[in-house]
Amino acid sequence: MKIAVYDNDIDSAVYIINSIENCMRRYNQQYEIMLYTDKDELLLDHNKYSIFFISTDFKDADDAALAKIIKLSSPDSRLIFVSGNQRGAYKAIQYQPFAFIRKAYMDIDISDAVSTLVHEINGKGKLFTFRTENSTVNLNINDISYFETFGHTIEINLKDKIIPVRDSLRSLENQFSQYGFLRIHKSYLVNCRFVYSVSSRSITLHNMKTLPVGKGRANEIRDRLKLYLDKRSMTYI
Repeated sequence: MKIAVYDNDIDSAVYIINSIENCMRRYNQQYEIMLYTDKDELLLDHNKYSIFFISTDFKDADDAALAKIIKLSSPDSRLIFVSGNQRGAYKAIQYQPFAFIRKAYMDIDISDAVSTLVHEINGKGKLFTFRTENSTVNLNINDISYFETFGHTIEINLKDKIIPVRDSLRSLENQFSQYGFLRIHKSYLVNCRFVYSVSSRSITLHNMKTLPVGKGRANEIRDRLKLYLDKRSMTYI
């Protein structure tokens, strides 16, 4: 693990690092961690890291630019936002964050986030079995952007392919809502981690694909996305 911690307050940055290191001692995991208090320095070095703890109140446009550049340059990087502004959780969704750390619960949330990081990086993500027409397929649901229903067939949409399976959207919703999947429409069940933005009539995914939103459901979806981010580091997949 190569980790960068950014906070323009040196005392706060040191606290975050100490909390991360205290959590890492529980695991037999090699890691490197570097502190940054200057955005420009981190931008110069960001290609060296795969994990970023970024402290922000979501009011500084430069913080947004930093997160955007990192994500565009390294789509597989894991962004973890540290903030005292819990309303900022919804603003963070467009950067596909790995976790949202609440400053009021710093030690607890960092512990949960680090545990999930180690769990995921070590390849222990849970696989789920889906039944196709002639066989079965095992998938990590973190790789699924959304499910779409066509009658009695469900299409599983991955980054680079679509897999048709035999199931019902209601059954999948009951099974996967605890892992951050959200019913946005009678025909769509979406993985919250792939959502970029929400409007009154549609959502946009990180690949810029748009999906319709059920009538009058936009505010509920926004609330559910914020709740998902608040709890993201507490659900292990």
